[in-house]
Amino acid sequence: MSGTLITTTVWTVNGIGVYPEGRGDAGRNPFFTQTDLMVAHNVELGRIGKKPEFNPDNLFNQKTSMYNFPNYNKEERGASSEINLSQVDLSQGYDWRQLLSETPDGAPAKDPRY
Repeated sequence: MSGTLITTTVWTVNGIGVYPEGRGDAGRNPFFTQTDLMVAHNVELGRIGKKPEFNPDNLFNQKTSMYNFPNYNKEERGASSEINLSQVDLSQGYDWRQLLSETPDGAPAKDPRY
């Protein structure tokens, strides 16, 4: 599978996530690969048939990140790190980092999982 886009999401007081840097600003996740194997064999024992199977998933233990945490600030409703866009003219653009620094959490509003 091809790597999915990683997009920085900033949460507003309305509970809406915005993409202030545009879609895919943080790059892509790496390509995901996984090798599975299925081996089966029919064994006849008179009138009774058995079919032993061996089916390992991720045979070579390939470890690829499939998800990166996209939320720059906390997304819980009522979180003190949500930005308020009600007084912002969105057609003129805005400095989301400045708005984030003006929240009650201030500068450390960045979610540590980001």
